[in-house]
Amino acid sequence: MTERVFARAGLGSMLIDAVLTKDIPLVQGLVVYTTTAYIVINLLLELLYGIVDPRIRSRRA
Repeated sequence: MTERVFARAGLGSMLIDAVLTKDIPLVQGLVVYTTTAYIVINLLLELLYGIVDPRIRSRRA
């Protein structure tokens, strides 16, 4: 959506172009990059939740 609004090529259009031209290494790289970014962002958010809300912290027995 942002790529169309601001008319700037980004990862989405690069991925579509790579799929259409059957550039498998580029598709694999973009999928690994996107997956890694998703996992890292979710991990950081989970850690941040524990800092912001003390009720979420695990209890030590």
